[in-house]
Amino acid sequence: MEDQQIVDDPTKINLYHFVYNVVAPITAPIGHQIEDDVSEPETEWRAPGGVAYRVNMQDENSARWWRYVRGTAKGCRGKFTGSLAEMLCCEHRKPHWFVSHWWGEPVLDFVMCLKEHCDTFKLDAAEVLYWVCAYANNQTRITHELGTEGPLLSPFFKALELAQGAVLVLDSGAEVVRRMWCGFENVVIAKQKKPVVLVTCVDGRGTALTVEPTPVDVAKAIRSTFPAPVHHFERQKGFPLESLQTMRVTRLQTAQTALPEDRVMITETVQQELGGFEAANSQMRLLAAENLAARGFLGETVVRELETAVRPFNLTCDAAMFEEAVERFNLSLRCCARLSVMDGLDDTKAACIGDMLGDAAHLAVLQLAGGSDFGNIGMIAISDALPTLLQLQQISLNLDQTQVTDGGAIAIGSALQHLKQLRQINLNFMVTKVTDGGAIAIGNSLQNLKQLQQITLKFRWTEVTDGGAIAIGNGLRGLEQLQQINLDFTLTQVTDGGAIAIGSALQHLKQLRQINLNFMGTKVTDGGAIAIGNSLQNLKQLQQITLKFRWTEVTDGGAIAIGNGLRGLEQLQQINLDFTLTQVTDGGAIAIGSALQHLKQLRQINLNFMGTKVADGGAIAIGNALQHLKQLQQITLDFFKTQVADGGAIAIGNGLRGLEQLQDIYMNFADTQVADGGAIAIGNGLQNLKQLQQITLNFGRTQVADGGAVAIGSALQHLKQLRQITLVFWDTQVTDGGAIAIGNGLQQLKQLQQIMLYFSKTQVADGGAIAIGNGLRGLEQLQVIYMNFADTAVTDETKQTIREALEKPSVWVTMY
Repeated sequence: MEDQQIVDDPTKINLYHFVYNVVAPITAPIGHQIEDDVSEPETEWRAPGGVAYRVNMQDENSARWWRYVRGTAKGCRGKFTGSLAEMLCCEHRKPHWFVSHWWGEPVLDFVMCLKEHCDTFKLDAAEVLYWVCAYANNQTRITHELGTEGPLLSPFFKALELAQGAVLVLDSGAEVVRRMWCGFENVVIAKQKKPVVLVTCVDGRGTALTVEPTPVDVAKAIRSTFPAPVHHFERQKGFPLESLQTMRVTRLQTAQTALPEDRVMITETVQQELGGFEAANSQMRLLAAENLAARGFLGETVVRELETAVRPFNLTCDAAMFEEAVERFNLSLRCCARLSVMDGLDDTKAACIGDMLGDAAHLAVLQLAGGSDFGNIGMIAISDALPTLLQLQQISLNLDQTQVTDGGAIAIGSALQHLKQLRQINLNFMVTKVTDGGAIAIGNSLQNLKQLQQITLKFRWTEVTDGGAIAIGNGLRGLEQLQQINLDFTLTQVTDGGAIAIGSALQHLKQLRQINLNFMGTKVTDGGAIAIGNSLQNLKQLQQITLKFRWTEVTDGGAIAIGNGLRGLEQLQQINLDFTLTQVTDGGAIAIGSALQHLKQLRQINLNFMGTKVADGGAIAIGNALQHLKQLQQITLDFFKTQVADGGAIAIGNGLRGLEQLQDIYMNFADTQVADGGAIAIGNGLQNLKQLQQITLNFGRTQVADGGAVAIGSALQHLKQLRQITLVFWDTQVTDGGAIAIGNGLQQLKQLQQIMLYFSKTQVADGGAIAIGNGLRGLEQLQVIYMNFADTAVTDETKQTIREALEKPSVWVTMY
């Protein structure tokens, strides 16, 4: 606050500037007194709704220097005085998260940090409440606000008591760990054992540091072959290494304050009332040490920090690093709560881990990923140690493409039955030589795991048949606490016998919230699909369901049973059904559509009928259902190479009209009979979707011409929140008229970051291409541009001109 230089770069405006020029002026009462001899500030320092001054005047009850303000904010009534939060909200509300930060952090960076926190924990930014001192405290009466009875009676302490956790915004220079008030906050956080999340901003992007995998990591794990800890590690790679090094030597007791008396007061309170600084120091150093180890810095000092920390540590590293730390620095797992070895694990290193697990009395989570040289010897070494891990609650073994066979699978199955505290199991045997012997051993072990809540078993591309699937089904029957199930039998020899056993088991699992069953490329027919469908009727708590029957012999009978099973699932929020290249026709699609209209809590729909004989009847049923799904946020409909024509597309377009919450659309009508009528209806349906952020429309090799493209272009100008666009018109009748309309629509999309346009094998020429280029020129947020005009009349000279006009250091441009 000593520097009064004018700041004209928005990216450099920090909280000191913002409070002085905005928060204080608009929250001060009208007529707030000032000293007569203070000169008028420069025009650039005038605040909205009033004039801010810095005065040499002491409050009569305090030694603090006060900032005085006169004037009033625009629209302000009466003599309001209070915090910005009180000004904006007239009711008392409990904070969800306490934010510890340094005022010198640029405001825009601060905002990006909180956005990253929201994204990382999948929080609704419109609902989550953060307590931020600058906005929660009255900045025109700060002495009165803080009080004189010590920090334990301050608003900071009260807010920390109410919040469920804390967000520590780490500025680029890690100044926050050198500020005593922030130090006090961290001491309280450690004392109250609040969860803490570190967030920083690098080049305008936030990065969060967390102790455990977060909801966004778990969500990515569900959509990939890698477990959540892998995504957790990858997400945190962007956290600055220099910040971690600073945190590793944290000594909060040496932090400073603007006023010496504040430092004395806080230090005395911490030492006398809160048990000192060491717990908070250790928590900060441990978080740094854990992440340094994950980055490859598992040296002696990091090992010692892990082993002497205030809480059991989490260790993520590769197998070679683990072995070296054991041999050179005597790494012990006695105080380890989570061990993740995700790379380079062979039989020798697995034996080392097995030996060390014998001392891991506190281990709650074990995650291992075998390498190409990992086989039964290593698996048996790990399995032999497991029965001693009586605190183990989660186990994840990624054995994809290893040398493990039934011997290793039987060993792990035998060990699992002793781990009766297990809540989560993730076993990935994809592309191994495991057969029914191993699957049966796993299935038999499940019967003893009554506390199990989540299970993932992947046997894709193995030699498992119905024998293994039946054993898995039998093992599941008694797991009444199970909430999530993920079974993958893709490209195995499983038939209806195995699928029926799974379906029979599901009907007993009434606490299930999520189901993911993958029978792609198996010999499952309607018998198995009907058993699955019948089981759904009993699962009233179900919120997410994924059923994949791609490349199976399922027909309408199975699809109808699935549709009937879905009808009563009123809690369902996400549905993913894949009938690609099956024998399903309109009968099955109509049953699915009929069920959907009853599921009014749905947020996400993914329906894939690619390569089936579904026609307008099925598409119309689905389109009619959409009208009832007002909460829908994401929709994927794939009718590639079906018999759908304009009738179906028109119904879907009409169904879109009222879906005001929709944010993401993917629709594939390529190689169908859809023409302009259908495309126009889709375009008209899009116009009111003001929240839309991503859109993919594929009309490749259809009868769509300029009428449809013009309708799509007209819709775009209304979708001002769009971030990503993919439009495919390859091998259609579109000409310059349609392309020009698309270009005109793009001009309004100021938030657009990525665009991909496919006009190959159309009649578009230079005029259309130039219009699209012009439409993109003013879009400052663009990062990726892809345009394909192959086999059109667009000249190379025009392509080059457009490319040169759009290329920037921050924009990747590709044109064909």
